[in-house]
Amino acid sequence: MSDSVVQDPALDAAVKLHQAGKLDRAARAYREILAQHPDHANALHLLGAIELQSGRFAEAVELIARAVAIQPNVGVYHVNLAAAMRALGRIDDAIAEAENAIVLDEKLAAQGYHIAALAFADGGQPLDAIECWTKALAAQPEFAEAHLAIAGLMDSMGKYYFALTQQQHAERVSREQVAREPDSAPAHMLLGRSLEQGGKLDEAAAEYRAAARLLPHDATVFHALGRALYRQGQSDEAMTSLRFAVRMNPKLPDAHVALAALLLSQGRAADAIESLRTALSLLPDHVEARAKLADALAQTGEIEQAVVAARAAVQAAPHSAVARSTLLRRLLLDARVTPEELFREHAEWGKIHGAAMQFAFDEHVKWERRTAAEADEASRPVAIDKNPDRPLRIGFVSPHFARHPLAKFLIPLLENFDRKQFAVFCYSDAPPGGANDEVTEDFKKLASTWRETARWTDTQLALLVRTDKIDVLVDLTGHGEGNRLLTFGQRPAPVQVTQFGYPFTTGLSAIGYRVSDEITDPPGALDALHSERLVRLAHPAICFRPWERTPARLEARHASEPITFGCVNDAARLSLQTIQTWAKLMMAVPDARLLVMSSTRDVEATRARLTRLGLEPFRLIVVAPEQGTRYLDLFNQMDILLDTFPCSGGMIAGDALWMATPVVTLAGPMPASRGAALFLNSVGLDDLIAATPGQYVDLAAALANDRKRLERLAHSLRERLVRSSVCDARACAAAMMDFYRDAWRRYCLMND
Repeated sequence: MSDSVVQDPALDAAVKLHQAGKLDRAARAYREILAQHPDHANALHLLGAIELQSGRFAEAVELIARAVAIQPNVGVYHVNLAAAMRALGRIDDAIAEAENAIVLDEKLAAQGYHIAALAFADGGQPLDAIECWTKALAAQPEFAEAHLAIAGLMDSMGKYYFALTQQQHAERVSREQVAREPDSAPAHMLLGRSLEQGGKLDEAAAEYRAAARLLPHDATVFHALGRALYRQGQSDEAMTSLRFAVRMNPKLPDAHVALAALLLSQGRAADAIESLRTALSLLPDHVEARAKLADALAQTGEIEQAVVAARAAVQAAPHSAVARSTLLRRLLLDARVTPEELFREHAEWGKIHGAAMQFAFDEHVKWERRTAAEADEASRPVAIDKNPDRPLRIGFVSPHFARHPLAKFLIPLLENFDRKQFAVFCYSDAPPGGANDEVTEDFKKLASTWRETARWTDTQLALLVRTDKIDVLVDLTGHGEGNRLLTFGQRPAPVQVTQFGYPFTTGLSAIGYRVSDEITDPPGALDALHSERLVRLAHPAICFRPWERTPARLEARHASEPITFGCVNDAARLSLQTIQTWAKLMMAVPDARLLVMSSTRDVEATRARLTRLGLEPFRLIVVAPEQGTRYLDLFNQMDILLDTFPCSGGMIAGDALWMATPVVTLAGPMPASRGAALFLNSVGLDDLIAATPGQYVDLAAALANDRKRLERLAHSLRERLVRSSVCDARACAAAMMDFYRDAWRRYCLMND
């Protein structure tokens, strides 16, 4: 039936509701039209457009395809069908439909080429994408969305001067559009995206708020606002916006994923898992949802499930550096993975992402040499003074310059640096309003130069590092969440190092060194399992300093009191093997109790998992997560700390020894399993380092039954720790400065 059969007022009213962002009411109006006229192509198309806006891509394809079948010569139908197919991952179909739209209506050339370019980019064909965007901009030079998309692609390729130019152009065009159409919500949304991509989160949030005032019922607007607020560290307001978005449109996958990320940051893993599974039920190949699900499952201790989720994320997006880093973090916790397998996975990350970034860097250097006269000052090549003995600029990159385990190692190191020889630059990736506290202020005082870089893209940060003329750039995160390895992949500094934050190779050849010691990385096979040169300092590669001065309990329990074992490691480290070994230990010491601090708010879920895996509930004490002095006081409630494996808790072992609580650990071949061993070795307690699960049980049981030794340790451990090499900050700093100087001299010699 022809569209003309339907009275114009009914369709016009539905369209007005649609334009006002009242999508549910508009959808009902379109369906009422279709109930009377099932073949009304325009109503089918517009209802499909609502489904596309709402993230219901399969439904969108079905509806718009019906419209196309009825009226195949309407170009805009093909444009929206292409967009929906692209969202479903149907890359070839999306490109074909975009081409159909261009053939049918030359006015749609810009939009058609733009969607085709996005599809090519999704399919890992960047050159084809760039060709399409070039055609889109030839048809519409001021097409802000195309400029913004090109900026994203260029940034991922490491061509940061071009990326910045395109992003700035998109921002300029978007501002002009908002000035022309101040009451246009799409214009404010586009400007918000341009500003957010450029790291201007305050301004982006303001634009999203403007769009929300114009479209108060549009879930996509409140999702964008919530995402920007979360990135700013405004968790409460972000939660309100994201919950509103989910309530307005329960079928918007991205809103569920953003909400899950916020829940995860609050330790609400179970709620996050529910949100992520909802997102995946709506869009099974949602890469970020799968990666976040891996993190959430790890927070609950379900490591094997977390690995499965992470592999699914990589399969859905094999070119995603974030997805692969998520997988690597989870494999570190999986006892089934051999060191050789783990290295192969890390090397694959470096092969895919490192090579691409190095190619982009090399191409950019060539471009710089050709265009230095025209490029802005910040993009020109930086001349490197290769004097081996001059004062050096050391840059540290981390999202954790705050009350975080990193601070216990890094602050005493920086306090003992020779400031005549080393200028310290701190590149802080902590979100504004997020992880900034009194410890952050200590870091700021210790830094020669403090940079807040959370809003900067990887390539913008690389440009800043080069502009700062950093000689030695130090990664403190490895493949941890929020890492900047793609910045390091662009080789912005002559010497690049990874240390502290990640207990294995990065797989990135652009990083020249990984700093460790002989206890954490025993000489032997591990040397070959690194893309970096593994450097073992003669001194422990950390210098530990506790924060609180909580008094330690300086006497052992009375012989009539039951022994209390304890663990305060996060659930991600509570492997199946660890819990099964604890169950055997509890059988060997039948009167003992086990105190476990839950790392999430869901204490009962932690208790249920521990009992399900063999621990007797009446001997189990599970407490909520604690911080500061309350956390340290937990050690006064236990007699022996039980370390986890295959991933150890080194910093926690240091806290335990500070609180005069002995530690039993199982040190495997991998550095991730040897954090506690380093501390025990430093205080002369190598006899509490096991090599097998059976020996772990024997050592812990023997110590539990030796009340006199426990009493001696209670009186001596804090003093032994303070006097140990692991707390000798001056010696550690000297060893570290010598290493940085030697690495710089080696660079100068090789590049003379």
